[in-house]
Amino acid sequence: MLKHDKTKLIVLLTAISCLIAVASSSTALAAVPVKPPAGSSNGITIDTILAQVEERFEDIYDLSGLVDLKQYTSDGTVVAAQTTVDALLPGLLRLEFVNPETFAGAIYVIDRDKDQVIQYSPITEQAIVSSIDQVIAERFVPTTVEQLFSLPSPDDYDLTLVGTQQNLLHVSARPKKADDTFSYHFWIDKEQWMVQRMQVFDAGALLFEIMLSGIVTNSGFSATQLRSMPAGAIMIYR
Repeated sequence: MLKHDKTKLIVLLTAISCLIAVASSSTALAAVPVKPPAGSSNGITIDTILAQVEERFEDIYDLSGLVDLKQYTSDGTVVAAQTTVDALLPGLLRLEFVNPETFAGAIYVIDRDKDQVIQYSPITEQAIVSSIDQVIAERFVPTTVEQLFSLPSPDDYDLTLVGTQQNLLHVSARPKKADDTFSYHFWIDKEQWMVQRMQVFDAGALLFEIMLSGIVTNSGFSATQLRSMPAGAIMIYR
């Protein structure tokens, strides 16, 4: 893998981790205060959505699906990637890159129970094992699996129900701290009560977009499967 490809891969992993961490990081992101949440859309309110999402996750033990990520740059370049996602709630998440070809086979595992982040490269066959604190010093990491599929806490974010688009509920989120320019948009599937699409903006400019699809829950896979590395992987502990 070329140096610039490694850099793109790190940026894409950072983007996914950043978006997963939105609802649980108290220091990572902040934004300008916004107006209180809007009322309702066809009788649905923010409180309704939060309650439905919470109830949905009470019945989920594991889930899997596809993540399509796009990174938008100021020069108009778009970097796209696709990963599989497998997760055991609440704290074990595995991402394995499918596309583009230069990233294919790269693996990223966040394991809260073991306090580990594992980053595997099929080019070097090395699996770098770091503590979560070590990785936090370099980039944001998720603290719970749910943050990829649900809304951030209203204790930390101002949530606004923007409207309904077919079967999707469009919700915007801005951190309540007043020293940042980031904002977020979520589209929640009303049948699954999970986030299907996310966007992150900085000062109004679109930075990242994540699409989640093919979500399957409670398949019964094990933590051992999610933590496993390819045969011959060289484990390196930082």
